[in-house]
Amino acid sequence: MLLTLCMVTNILVYSNSYLLKAKKGFQIEKLALKASNAFDIASTANEKYEDILWHDLKVGIEDKNGSKVSNTLNQLKDLNRLKLWDSTNLLYRRYSLQEMKIATGIRGNVSEKFGLNGQKDIDRVSKILCGLIIFAFLASTLFIQNIPGSDYFKFVSSWIATFTPFGFLLFFITKPKLLQQTLVKALSLNPEYRDRLVSHEAGHFLLGYLCGLPIEEYKADSVSNAVTFFPNIYRSKDDKAELNDATILKLSMVSMGGIMAECLNFGNSEGGSADMNQLNEFLKLGKDKLSDREQKERVRYGAVMAHSYITLNKSSFDKLKIAISNKEPVIGCIRAI
Repeated sequence: MLLTLCMVTNILVYSNSYLLKAKKGFQIEKLALKASNAFDIASTANEKYEDILWHDLKVGIEDKNGSKVSNTLNQLKDLNRLKLWDSTNLLYRRYSLQEMKIATGIRGNVSEKFGLNGQKDIDRVSKILCGLIIFAFLASTLFIQNIPGSDYFKFVSSWIATFTPFGFLLFFITKPKLLQQTLVKALSLNPEYRDRLVSHEAGHFLLGYLCGLPIEEYKADSVSNAVTFFPNIYRSKDDKAELNDATILKLSMVSMGGIMAECLNFGNSEGGSADMNQLNEFLKLGKDKLSDREQKERVRYGAVMAHSYITLNKSSFDKLKIAISNKEPVIGCIRAI
């Protein structure tokens, strides 16, 4: 009897202990389920908030509202979505010409490697002109020999064909920018040259993004200002802002971005003269006026930094090139980075 009572007591104790453990386990599972639901709700809320921010970014770009674009990019970065946005911390140091060559791997004449003399464009124009002259000579000969009509008509037709190239030359001399635009659009049909243009503009785009300069628009077939940033310093010629040292350093790197991107991909640049002219204008807008020597030092600094940051972010650079090649909008290029 006593033994039976002890067994019953033990069974009740163990049962009670089991029930308590089961209850605690159930409570823990219930808490875990609540936590999981709370996490899912928070995750869904974050996704919806992120979608709203991407929409705001698109609207800001379309409305050309630089402040809204910049603020939205900062908010997306806070959500850990845009890690590279405004991620540079530039510290200035002087570079000699030799130091710049070593850091960037540039060999030979820097002006030629950077495409500062525009020799390639001059050679292209010369070849086109020679081709037109040869075509005109052959055309005039064929006119005289083969077209029907009077001798007077043949004579006039041959002279028109002969002097047509010189008419083109005279027209483009008076409108050099139009000549450049025509050349760029014609040469863009060449895949290699097209890749050069894309690399060049991707360099500007990526480095501006890394420096926290919001992009207003871009074009991969433009002669100048193919990547435009907010705020546009050259919104009007009479309204130029003074630039502090930090901004000068950023613009030095961004301006050299296209040149260095081409040098990294092709060993040299063909579109450097326009970038260098624009950078020289930026350097003149500094609050502290820079001497010629100091301006050259900023250019060399910009070249080294551009080379370094494109190399460090090669994967993002390649993705950006694909987006630009596919003519993605600005927001699509940002997503690619």
